Amino acid sequence: MNWDQLNHRYSEIATLASYVAGQARSKKPVQLIFVCTHNSRRSQIARALAPFIWQTLSNRESGLSVRAGEADALSSIHAFSGGSEVTSVHPNTIQALLRAGFTFDKGKRKDQDGSEKGAAGLAKNPVYELLDPLDNSLSLFSKLIDDIENPSSNFAAIMVCSHADEACPVVKGADVRISLPFEDPGKFDGTDVSAEAYDRALDQIARDLYCIFSMALIR
Repeated sequence: MNWDQLNHRYSEIATLASYVAGQARSKKPVQLIFVCTHNSRRSQIARALAPFIWQTLSNRESGLSVRAGEADALSSIHAFSGGSEVTSVHPNTIQALLRAGFTFDKGKRKDQDGSEKGAAGLAKNPVYELLDPLDNSLSLFSKLIDDIENPSSNFAAIMVCSHADEACPVVKGADVRISLPFEDPGKFDGTDVSAEAYDRALDQIARDLYCIFSMALIR
């Protein structure tokens, strides 16, 4: 990454931090949609990590120690994901989250591996029911950016892959559009270093989210 690219990335990080801070100060919902073409890897990881990192940092800022169901307005953030195509959440994505401390939500009715079994066997687009390390529940499945599950206005769109960044120059309904692409761990699927690649992507996404939310909380 050259100097101009670093400058651009920092500018995008600062813009998103300012947006998050402004929404939080105004007691408005902080809604973030993470966008990647297939909504299979990076956008799912970011969607899963964002509420956990925000709540952890805001609890620390407030001197609180709250867990799921006890968060106040400062601890509340709403994360979503979407893409330009519907595929499925890659199993390696789920394994990376499990290694990072997420767990399957055994209280849900779906199978632990996330699949919904039917006459045709495993669902093509399974729903994974997880708990983050603070016991917040989340459902991960591939969807379009304009899926009914996602907000249609008053949100920030964060483009986490370069293809989606180029293909979606405008995101309808977004208050702000952020370009924040990450390396695609899918390039290493089927290799001996796939787990390492997914863990690296998760670490990179977590690091940037930590930076963004830390900046937002001190503004």
